[in-house]
Amino acid sequence: NCNLELEAIKDFFLNKTPNFNLKTAVREYVLKLYNSLSSVESKYFLDKTPRYYEYLNEIHELFPNAKFILLKRNPLNVLNSIINTWKVKDIYSLRKFYRDLLLGPKLIQEFIDNSSSTNIYEMRYEDIYNNDFLNIKRVFQWLNIDYTDDFFDYPNNKKLQGKFGDQTISKTYDASGITLYNSILNNNYWDNFALGY
Repeated sequence: NCNLELEAIKDFFLNKTPNFNLKTAVREYVLKLYNSLSSVESKYFLDKTPRYYEYLNEIHELFPNAKFILLKRNPLNVLNSIINTWKVKDIYSLRKFYRDLLLGPKLIQEFIDNSSSTNIYEMRYEDIYNNDFLNIKRVFQWLNIDYTDDFFDYPNNKKLQGKFGDQTISKTYDASGITLYNSILNNNYWDNFALGY
């Protein structure tokens, strides 16, 4: 049905509404949505959606001046996070995350390698907690935002929590999560899978 739906949408936009620019409409819709969720003094709207790796090129095409912070994470930490966040009990249940585990890291790196944009900041998830937050301060500097320690006041930071977002978000800073993959290496069920991955 997906292919039929796509064909119908293409027919509608290309043949029935030739003066309609879908990209412009999508861009205007997204900006309107973000603006409605932002305060007047907001300089940026941070949209942290891990599966945007599927659409990096399209997002960049729609918003060529957008700033991209591409946070790369140790694949074993990603595997561990998926297993624990979504209560994955076996390999069969893990199948629905195969794109996150196998394709996501590849698409992110390809986007970085193939882009000539200066609006891309690449960093490792694990580096956030090193060097006394020096890496976070560098991101603030890159964004031309004054750094304050209030950034780490998680309970009082304004955020939109979605229904399908990470339900295990910590209310306080905790660096222990960066090495949690050890728990899957010490698990008889997951250790061989993790090492093969």
